[in-house]
Amino acid sequence: GGLGDRVAGLQGGADHYLVKPFKLLELEAVIDALLRRVGREWVFDAGRGMLVDPAARALALTDQEAVFFSLLARASGRPVSRRQIVEALRQDWASYDLRRIDTLVSRLRARWQRGTGQDLPLRTLHREGYEFAAVLEEG
Repeated sequence: GGLGDRVAGLQGGADHYLVKPFKLLELEAVIDALLRRVGREWVFDAGRGMLVDPAARALALTDQEAVFFSLLARASGRPVSRRQIVEALRQDWASYDLRRIDTLVSRLRARWQRGTGQDLPLRTLHREGYEFAAVLEEG
């Protein structure tokens, strides 16, 4: 617990070095600091077809929702157009009823709200499409 041990631990790759006895308030502050840096992103698990939020709450996605989230994850915060969505769903852009996308998004938001009590950070951009307003990684 001496200065040399603490410095060696930090130089060896530790993010923090707590010395006993420590207070729970100090431990909580260290954990909060770590969470601010890591683990605050959403994950689209393509293999399992799941969306997982930073609090580890998960939602099973339909095949169409999984295609939609795959596009959002690859867009890295940029808008995904309705045309991109239609084409990713392997539908004909000219004959596709765009209200189907609105319904897909509406049902997805409602399921997330019902299951978690939280809003899904998914924004509708007028005349552009959709964007995920948080960090979303595909895993």
